[in-house]
Amino acid sequence: MTALDIAIIAASFAATFAIGGAIARRQRDAAEFFTGSRSISWPLACLSLIATETSAITFIAVPAMVFFHRNATFLQMAFGYIILGRALVAWLLVPQIRGGSVTSVYEYIHTRIGPLAGALTACVFLVTRCLADGVRLYVTALPLSLVTGLSIPWSIAIMLAATAVYSLLGGIRGIVWIDAIQLVIYLAGGAIAIAIIAGRIPDGFAAGMDRLWAEGIFRVFDFGLHLHGYTFWAGIIGGSAFSLASHGTDHLMAQRYLMVRTDADARKVLVGSGVFVLFQFALFLFLGACLYALWPNAKLADNNAVFAKFIAEDLPSGVRGLILSAVFAAAMSTLSGTINALAASSLQDVAVALFGLSRERARSVALARLLSLAWALALGACAFLSPTDKSVVDRVLEIAAITYGGILGIFLLSRFARLSSAPVLIGFFLGVGFSACLAFVELPLAGKVFWPWYVPSGAFVTIAGAFAAAPCFPRRGTAARPPA
Repeated sequence: MTALDIAIIAASFAATFAIGGAIARRQRDAAEFFTGSRSISWPLACLSLIATETSAITFIAVPAMVFFHRNATFLQMAFGYIILGRALVAWLLVPQIRGGSVTSVYEYIHTRIGPLAGALTACVFLVTRCLADGVRLYVTALPLSLVTGLSIPWSIAIMLAATAVYSLLGGIRGIVWIDAIQLVIYLAGGAIAIAIIAGRIPDGFAAGMDRLWAEGIFRVFDFGLHLHGYTFWAGIIGGSAFSLASHGTDHLMAQRYLMVRTDADARKVLVGSGVFVLFQFALFLFLGACLYALWPNAKLADNNAVFAKFIAEDLPSGVRGLILSAVFAAAMSTLSGTINALAASSLQDVAVALFGLSRERARSVALARLLSLAWALALGACAFLSPTDKSVVDRVLEIAAITYGGILGIFLLSRFARLSSAPVLIGFFLGVGFSACLAFVELPLAGKVFWPWYVPSGAFVTIAGAFAAAPCFPRRGTAARPPA
C-alpha cells in the first residue's frame, strides 16, 4: 500500500471522526443518543437504512457469491424482500411500533404481552445480531489484512477501534450522517472497480459477458419446487417473511424509522430504501460476474476474499486507497449502527424492563457510551467465529433466519391476538427450536432445507404453538378463576 493510498484512507477516517466529534457536543441524553429525538429527516434516515443493511457484506461478499453459486439467483430474494415484506411492515407494523415514545422496538412487545416477552425477544436480538455482525467485521478485515500484511486479528482490532470511536462520539445522529456519506463512497468505489475489471478481461468485455451468459452466470430465476438454494418461491415467500422480520422486529433496522418525525416518513424510509437495495444487489452481483470473467479458474482458500484479493493485488495506487475507503465505509456504516442498536436494546429492554434500572439512570449518555463500548468488544470476539468454507452472505442470513421466525411470530401475536405471556413464550421456543432443526438436521424426504424457509416455518410454528397452549393459561386482562 503506497503513501497515496494511506493518505486517502486517513483523510476518510479523519472526516468520519470530525463529524462524530462535532455532533457529540449536542448529545443531551440517551434518547438523543439512540433515536435523535425523532427529528431526523426521512431522506437521511433512508440513506442510513440502505447503508446499514448492505454494508461490507454487499461490497465484499455479494460479488463472491458468483464464485460460490455460479449464478445470480440470489437476486430473487430481493423480490419478496423488497416488494412484499417491506410493504407489510410499512402498513401493518409501523403505526404500532412507533406508537408512544419507545426507544427500542421491543418495548412494543413489553407493553402488549409483558416484560418477560419483551426482554426475551431483545436478548435473542442481542445474541443474533452480535453473531451475524461479527461475520461482517471479519469480512472487512480481509482486504485490510491482504493489503497491509497484518494478521486477521490485528485487522479486526483496527477496524473495530475506528468504528467504536465515532459510534461512541456522535450517537445515532452522527451515525446516520456518516452512513449517508459512506453510502456515496462505497457505491462510487463499486462503479470504479467494475470499470477497471471490465477493461482487464482477457478476451474483452463483450466476449467475456457472452461467455458468462453461456455458462449461466447471469441466470436469475429458478422456478424449481424444492427447498434447496435460491428459488423464485424462496424469494417470494422466504424473502417476504425475512423482510417482515428484519425490518419489523430487528431493532437495528427499526431504529431507522423510529428516528423520523411521522409514520408517513417511516413508510418512505422503508419503501425508498427497498428499491435502492435491489439496485445495489444487482450492481455488486454484476461486479462479481466481471471478476469471474477475469479469473474464471481462480483457486482461493476462501472465496469470500476474491474481491479483496483484486483490491490488494490488481488496483493502481490511489484507486486502491479509494476502494479500501469504500470497503471500510461500508463496514463502519453497519457496525456503528449495530453497536448503537445493541446498546439501546440492552439498556431499555433488559436493564430497565427486566432488572428495574431507574429511568433517570437510563437517560445517562455516559451509560449509553459504556454499553456501546462493551458491545463493540463483543462484536470483536464474534468475528473469530466466521466461516471460510461457505459464503458469508449465506452464513449471516442463516444466523438471523433461525431466530427471526420466532420473533416474527411474537410480533404478529402481539399485533393481532390477545394471549397471555406464557403461551406466547411457549410458541416462541417451539418456533425457534423448529427453525434450528431445519438448519442442522436433514429431513428424510426434503434433505437440507435452505435458510429462506426458516423464517416462515418458525413463525408458523410459533403462532400455532401459542394458540395450542393458550387454553391452559388465562387471557391477558382476565384473572384465573379459583378452583370450584
